[in-house]
Amino acid sequence: MELVLYQSAAKARAAGAALRRAGVGAGFAASAAAVTAAAGASTAGVALADSAEAAPAARPAAPASLPKMELVLYQYEVCPFCCKVKGYLDARGVPYRTVEVNPLLKSEIKFSKDYRKVPIVLIDGEQFNDSSAIIDEIERRIAAANPAAAKAGGGWFGKTGTSGKAAPAEEVAARRKWVDDHLVHLLPPNIYLTPAEALRSFEYVTEKGNFGTFARYAAKYTGAAAMYAISGKLKKKYGIVNEREELYAAADDFANAVGDDRPFHGGDAPDLADMAVFGVLRAIQLIGADTWQDLQAHSRIGPWFARMQAAAPSARVAAD
Repeated sequence: MELVLYQSAAKARAAGAALRRAGVGAGFAASAAAVTAAAGASTAGVALADSAEAAPAARPAAPASLPKMELVLYQYEVCPFCCKVKGYLDARGVPYRTVEVNPLLKSEIKFSKDYRKVPIVLIDGEQFNDSSAIIDEIERRIAAANPAAAKAGGGWFGKTGTSGKAAPAEEVAARRKWVDDHLVHLLPPNIYLTPAEALRSFEYVTEKGNFGTFARYAAKYTGAAAMYAISGKLKKKYGIVNEREELYAAADDFANAVGDDRPFHGGDAPDLADMAVFGVLRAIQLIGADTWQDLQAHSRIGPWFARMQAAAPSARVAAD
């Protein structure tokens, strides 16, 4: 299930009260409540964040043949599951176009009657939902276009490179599940740890999101207020006691899984576990400035993350 949270106007006002109890200035909380009431907003979209585009760098050798396909990603620029898909596409070198979805109206995905979340991907007009299912479908198509490599389990389809240090398939699958079931849940309590951090985060959310002028202002304050309050509930739901320490521990857990004798979890080149962790962590690189700095200072993830940035320059293409 993708992490897309929408809060009603009433809940946003309650969050404003929570902020006041937490010692946030009355002006901040009052502005949030006033904007919500004036807008008559029924929802306040929330998503996390994508990082800046990585500087072009040498990507690991791509499959001999990428299948010809037109790929359009419907997304929130700052959603962690959308970032996971983009991290995968960038690492694979699969060209894609993005369409930013307005989190309030969602008119861009009106074609999707039963599934109203992001990411959604259209591949040659065929719809696929859910980040992991999207990645699996594209992998299937790449493998079909490279049957010899897929059968041998080499290159991009198993043992990466010649080091023989690639993780086995069952370990990759378990690590991908760990990303969806554990790592991603650590993001909101960290990014929205304090009222000030929550507000800074929503500066970026509203800058990158598909909002009108008034909705942008409303989302900034109501969204920050709501997420500061909600992050505490998410901690309780997922049994998170010390959000920062648990984030550091998760990052170190993956860094230790990579080890010191290979550049990536996949050996000489990234595997699907590398790509999933990279996408989710890239989601906090800009939006959670304080979180990102702390993570770099208190975990061993930095060198691996830098290698992933070099290995996954953007494959996004400009809209027509």
